[in-house]
Amino acid sequence: MYVLYNWWWRQVAVGWWWVFCLVIVAMYRGSLIAHLTAPRNPSPLNTLAQLRAVGGATWGLEGGYGVGWDWFKFNSNPEVKKMFSVMQVTPREEQLQQVLSAPHAFFTWKYYIQTVMAVLYTDADGRHPFHIGTEELLLGQSGWGVRCVLGKLR
Repeated sequence: MYVLYNWWWRQVAVGWWWVFCLVIVAMYRGSLIAHLTAPRNPSPLNTLAQLRAVGGATWGLEGGYGVGWDWFKFNSNPEVKKMFSVMQVTPREEQLQQVLSAPHAFFTWKYYIQTVMAVLYTDADGRHPFHIGTEELLLGQSGWGVRCVLGKLR
């Protein structure tokens, strides 16, 4: 006949092992269910080709004639010429409201729009409702001049 008091620690260890296994299985099932049932976020639009593929999308520029306007106007690509023919030219505030309400793209200078979003649309956690495409249409399009005399800035 077995003496029970010699086996009590093994029974406790097996009991805790079963509790651990049940917790791990429950966590795995919950994670798997959450992963398989969660909706997928659509991929962001990063290129002109992706933007042109969106049905019903519109695009626009802020008023004024500069390098960005000239890039669209004098571009030899027929797709870009088509985009320019229906380009909406309105103030920045109207463009951003259209971006928030409909599939609309607003073309402007990258650092300018990042500053505008930081000041007007970014919350305390650093989030804003916009996405900036990663394709840059004009590389090295602007610069700053400072007066330099004998290696010293003035």
